[in-house]
Amino acid sequence: MLVHDGGQVCIDVGAQHGRLTVTRSEAPLLHHIKEDGVEACAANPSLQTWSAAYREGTVHGLLFDRNGYVSPNPWGAKHIALIMAAHPDPAAILEDLAVKLRSAEWEYSYAVDRGLRSP
Repeated sequence: MLVHDGGQVCIDVGAQHGRLTVTRSEAPLLHHIKEDGVEACAANPSLQTWSAAYREGTVHGLLFDRNGYVSPNPWGAKHIALIMAAHPDPAAILEDLAVKLRSAEWEYSYAVDRGLRSP
């Protein structure tokens, strides 16, 4: 999940995998992170290239912001199914994420505008 943190732009890849932070002047690199770190993983089912742990962390980062709030977006949602399709135990990971999603609070913009949560 891309987040803005003061003068920096960050991409969360899940609690287990941390966060990559770049300054705004380096922000064009984020296109490569999305392309090389998320889209490439979604397009390649190889667990040799993209481990199960990497896939799990990436999906977590696409659903939650750095503070643990639910903060989905259409771009990320599009890639989650493809990323998890190659995971050796997608059902267990998705069930765990479902529990976390039900218990987490929504990111502020979703919390104040329920319309953002409606299809």
